[in-house]
Amino acid sequence: MKTKDIVPQETIDKIISLYTKEKMSMLEIKDIFNFSITKIERILNDNNIYARNITERSKIAGEKRKIKIIFSIDELVYNYVIKEWSIYYLKNYYKLNYKVIIRLLKEQNIILRTPKEQRETEFYKIQKKHIGRCTSNFLKGKIPHNKIKLPPKEELEEYYITKRLTPRKIGDLYGTSNVTVFSWLNQYNIPIRTNSESNKGRVPWHKGLTKETHPTLKKMSDNMKEKIRKGLYIYPKQNGISKVSQEFCWKILIDIYQTFNDTYKNIFFGELNFEYPVSTKTTSYRMDFYIKEINLAIEYDGKYWHRNKKEHDNFRKLEIEESLPGIKIISVNEDTVKNFNIIDVINNRVKELNDK
Repeated sequence: MKTKDIVPQETIDKIISLYTKEKMSMLEIKDIFNFSITKIERILNDNNIYARNITERSKIAGEKRKIKIIFSIDELVYNYVIKEWSIYYLKNYYKLNYKVIIRLLKEQNIILRTPKEQRETEFYKIQKKHIGRCTSNFLKGKIPHNKIKLPPKEELEEYYITKRLTPRKIGDLYGTSNVTVFSWLNQYNIPIRTNSESNKGRVPWHKGLTKETHPTLKKMSDNMKEKIRKGLYIYPKQNGISKVSQEFCWKILIDIYQTFNDTYKNIFFGELNFEYPVSTKTTSYRMDFYIKEINLAIEYDGKYWHRNKKEHDNFRKLEIEESLPGIKIISVNEDTVKNFNIIDVINNRVKELNDK
């Protein structure tokens, strides 16, 4: 039979004192002595002290909150009057409700500032300087929509439709925000471009960037490459779970580095750096796994996500082949992944390129 832990009498007296005199909860006492709540309750019951009911607990909690407010009232007044803190800032600092802050200030006969008066305080100017992103467009020097004249429709159409300027750039011309420009377009019933239409004809931001010059591409260290060659590198898993495509891509990478060493340096896939982007005439795509040196792409098409996308996948493949001439795209699914050998695929690809 399991014997009960013997608690020293000194500890028992301390627990009783904290619970009865200082009105602490069992949860707070538990954290002090590192006991379980059941053990605390048993100690109290053995000394004829029983757990408080919900009414008693609520009453004690209310008294504690009241004491906290009483002790901080002078400081609250000082921060509002002398330091010129806003009610919003006081609310967050003391973790109290707006109405409680206002009631406490009125009880001390403090005249509350208007929003305009608050904006003229030194505290507000310091906040505006350090937290520029949180200020309104008016404070950033932008003219608010209700204080700017609506421009002629022909002028807006020339900027937006003919010159194809963005609402943000049009807003900069008039000294207002892009939100105001959108409201003007809606007032004149000028059709707003979709994201695809806005991006059409634009040069992709990543065009011309290499592995060395790309700002966000993670460079593989020599130590990491050595671990991959020896099969010691464990790829990262999100929340302890790995997707089938993720495991597949890491397996391909390990096989490539163990067999070909540093022959292929420009390898791209989502978990290693990023999925290789391809811009086509209609839109842009991202390939699951891409080896740039031999222009080889490998796509993992899971049965679930691609079950009703056969036509879309074929169209996507044609567009990528048109944008990257000479590319070879290999599609793999759950049925073919077991027999897939990346070494044979690369050797066959190299042989194809040499025979051309």
